[in-house]
Amino acid sequence: QSYYTPQLLIKNNRERMKSFHHYKKVKSINKITKGSFYEHSKENYPVIVLRLCGMNERISKPVCETLKEWRLLKLFSAVIVDYNQENFNKLTEISNYVTWGFPDKKTIISLVNKRAKVYSKVEKSLNDLDNNEIELALGKSGILCIEDIIHELNSHKSKVRKIVMDYLGFFLLSPCDEIKEDTIKPFYNGGNTGYRGDKINSIINKMI
Repeated sequence: QSYYTPQLLIKNNRERMKSFHHYKKVKSINKITKGSFYEHSKENYPVIVLRLCGMNERISKPVCETLKEWRLLKLFSAVIVDYNQENFNKLTEISNYVTWGFPDKKTIISLVNKRAKVYSKVEKSLNDLDNNEIELALGKSGILCIEDIIHELNSHKSKVRKIVMDYLGFFLLSPCDEIKEDTIKPFYNGGNTGYRGDKINSIINKMI
């Protein structure tokens, strides 16, 4: 059972307010720039999003809702999402707590084979990937095995990739030494959060 002192409650509230102000600032920037930072050439490419930092009780509600939607409430959990304008806006809004970028095929294969988890509605638990369960859950969409999942994730024009993405989650090892310091600073400024392009492959492979 957790106990909260008045000092801790005040600290949590201050951090939530800071989180909310950052969220509102990013929302305003996105509205003003109207997607000028969005890479149209990467439309529909898979994006890996990795939760790096932040205590949920210190994160503002709208940011927490996005983290929950993408199953990123636990540190070092990861998901693969489509790169589109809507998701790009969400990525910028949660950028203080995640890092993200474009994976190569090798990283996707390693991630699926070694770190993928699925939620079993029957057992109400997270389980390793299993071909029988894949066929049961995704067979109607033509997804029958792990190889099919990897193929769909690597296919930019897949019509069922969104279903596969919603089915999977990834739980990585604790971070390597290179991201233990300056975690909350943005990657472009010498830290670790936010966009890192194809350099996401290096950090993911060190945490698989």
